[in-house]
Amino acid sequence: MFFQTKKVKLETLPEYLKAVRQELGLSPQEVAARAGMPLKVLHALEAGALEDLPASVYVKGFLTQLSEVYRVDKNPLLRQFEIERRIIRGMDKNITAKSGPKGGWFSGLAITPKILSLGAALVFAVLTLVYIIWQIASIGRLPVLGISSPEDLAVIEKSA
Repeated sequence: MFFQTKKVKLETLPEYLKAVRQELGLSPQEVAARAGMPLKVLHALEAGALEDLPASVYVKGFLTQLSEVYRVDKNPLLRQFEIERRIIRGMDKNITAKSGPKGGWFSGLAITPKILSLGAALVFAVLTLVYIIWQIASIGRLPVLGISSPEDLAVIEKSA
């Protein structure tokens, strides 16, 4: 029995974008100009360098523009971008989880302005509550009465 090996070709989004551009015979400069996008973004998309791309909302806009230039449906491009972005983020999380600090209550805590303001509000609320409880408790307490004059067991014969 003879086995044949066939190469299965899986295309990632960067490979697909580069292949379509080359099939159309367009240079990166032409595509970037037609799509109205920076050349460095097109290079990052074709290289799969997600860390060099702007925010995903901009990338989705660029992919929509590329789909018009390439005359392809934009939905598969957008879906594939989301899938690959999630895969890369998942790999990054696994790497940092394996190499990051272990255990501890605050190991995953990031200090942000929101957390700082919530902490300050919590401290203020606790101090206010303690002050109110102290004031209410002092209302029910008897005052301390100290007599300094006349001395104990002293006899007074005239009024002042």
